[in-house]
Amino acid sequence: DSKSRRGSERALRERERVALLRKRNTFPPIKVAGTMDRDAEDYAMEQEMEIEALEAILMEDITKLTDSEKEDLRLDNDALQCYRVKVEADENAEAGSFPPVLGLTFAHTEKYPDELPFLRLESLASLTVSDVDRLTEILNAKMEECLGMSMIYELCTEAKDWMQN
Repeated sequence: DSKSRRGSERALRERERVALLRKRNTFPPIKVAGTMDRDAEDYAMEQEMEIEALEAILMEDITKLTDSEKEDLRLDNDALQCYRVKVEADENAEAGSFPPVLGLTFAHTEKYPDELPFLRLESLASLTVSDVDRLTEILNAKMEECLGMSMIYELCTEAKDWMQN
């Protein structure tokens, strides 16, 4: 109905305004307006829908981590489901070339997307430590910008764009 659509549009405009103000560093990070009224079921459903969309788009480039892989990341929360996305700078690279490949590991937190996800980056090919550090800075800023909405695909796209340039 039009009343809920106006409310959604207002919340979206507010999120965009907050993101713009954050970019300009005019005030410290705050919780996005309109995100306090979700319950655990809403978060779980949004997270599940994001995973389904990522699996449909990324196919074999997204994998769910095993318990031992999660232990390697030192995640204490057993309830967190962790995934790794292989982000390739050039998916059609010629044999003998070594384009950058990033491993983007993420887990939704209890109140994601109103909280930032767990995120860890690693070089799978041709990225230096400083490249990974710079990408981490870029993606941390992108996560702040996207707070309040599903963001994992956006992070993958941002990383790919950065590696291509």
